Amino acid sequence: ASAVQWQPATPIGENEAVYATRVDGLHADAKYCFVLAASNAMGTGRWSSPSSPMTTPLAAPAMPANAVATVTVDDKQRVVVTVNWESGREKRGNSGAISAFHLVLLAQPQAPVLGGGSSSSSCCAAEVVRRDRVPAPGPLAQGQKMGWAAPLAAPGSYNVEVCAESASGQLGPPAVLTLDVRPEAFPPPEPDAGAQGRPHWAEESVLVLGPAISAEDTRFGEFEETGGWLQALLLWHDADPGGGGKGAAESSGAVHRLSSGRLDSSIDVICRYRRPGSNLAHATVLAAGVTSSRLQVALPANVPLSLRLVLRTEPVDLTVAVKPAKMLPKLQSEPLLLTMSESGDQMRHVWEVWARQPIGGGAPRWDALPEEQSDVLEAAWLEGGNLSKAHFELPERSAAGTEAAAGSGTSCLVAPGHYEVTFGDECQVQHSVRRLGPGGWSAKARRVVKDPTGEVSDVQAVSAEDQCVICMESRRTHAFMHADTGDGHLAVCGTCAEAFRHGAGGTAAAAF
Repeated sequence: ASAVQWQPATPIGENEAVYATRVDGLHADAKYCFVLAASNAMGTGRWSSPSSPMTTPLAAPAMPANAVATVTVDDKQRVVVTVNWESGREKRGNSGAISAFHLVLLAQPQAPVLGGGSSSSSCCAAEVVRRDRVPAPGPLAQGQKMGWAAPLAAPGSYNVEVCAESASGQLGPPAVLTLDVRPEAFPPPEPDAGAQGRPHWAEESVLVLGPAISAEDTRFGEFEETGGWLQALLLWHDADPGGGGKGAAESSGAVHRLSSGRLDSSIDVICRYRRPGSNLAHATVLAAGVTSSRLQVALPANVPLSLRLVLRTEPVDLTVAVKPAKMLPKLQSEPLLLTMSESGDQMRHVWEVWARQPIGGGAPRWDALPEEQSDVLEAAWLEGGNLSKAHFELPERSAAGTEAAAGSGTSCLVAPGHYEVTFGDECQVQHSVRRLGPGGWSAKARRVVKDPTGEVSDVQAVSAEDQCVICMESRRTHAFMHADTGDGHLAVCGTCAEAFRHGAGGTAAAAF
């Protein structure tokens, strides 16, 4: 004990009185016994027997250590304050296990400036913006790191208090952080526009004007293989022409015409594509800050493209090169999916699934997905990367519709349900599809491009017996050789054989 404070005696009888004292400086979570002895001018008497043992309560937990607050912008364009700290070190006693941390975000009000003097917020109470309790993930070791984040709605001065809570419910002293969030930390607000205010592609969105020379056009980079370039005119509306906006027609049968004047806001035209011979997705800005409803541009033939119109929220800085955003903006058009032949004909992309158990029975086969689902996968494939995922749903069909689809041999015979597609690199890793939920299964998926007549254009149609055992698309041209007998049989296509040879580091070159 560090101090003993006696209180005045309280008489309770002629020769009796009650004495009390306060003992400070005891350790937490410790057992103590006390003995007493009377003392006067003649000396100190005999000590009493020890009192019954008593246990002091647990101490309050220690203050969090190394607390740091940072302000960033997340992928949803929100300004977020992130606080990181470490569990504190006990100086003495024992506070028991930490069960949680309490965090309070306080906005410091700014008092008005009177008479030209300095402002002070001491006269106003801070406003609690957010109060959270973060449970501990388990027993915390000394110095274990923790984190917390909260969005901020406006610039200003903020305090963040973080304190620990013990298992007994005691709160320790808080660590206080102060941060000043400037208005520049907030991204410019997007214009308030609903679905009618989004840009929309015209019904006839692409007009091919003829061949183009793009030797000086570096927006797409250098193509190792190209089928030529086409001069195209892209057309769009600044609002949905069929939704009652200012581009709406007076009747459903009217012909929508594009305005040749300036739009109310500017548009960025973003193109995402896959280069020939490359298994990577690329992106480029075809034009930035376009104020008209059309754009003439050179586009590569035989290259899959996904074009989007993005509503610009700030003026174009001509001294800085505009780059596509990593995250898809909110105010943008639906994707315009294009693959054009050298003659300017628009090819049709089809995504197919290896249906092991087609509706109505029959042998396994490649089955084409409906156009709506194929468009979803095509956009995700062009706008995402390898090993990215996309989801689609096949709705239930009526009994008559299922029977008609099975009899026609042209409709999708894949079972209804929710599906997840994982995109590969089409060389060493193939596309795959997985049916989610009960009775789920996995299979291969592939992308096929067909010409206007419906014929496969990029790969020759191959029977199941002659398909490569790896990609299950191209014709078998290379054989696996048996080391013992020297015999071999055709098994893979040239592309997969080359990928296997490089993947094996040259050790398998004699196998083909």
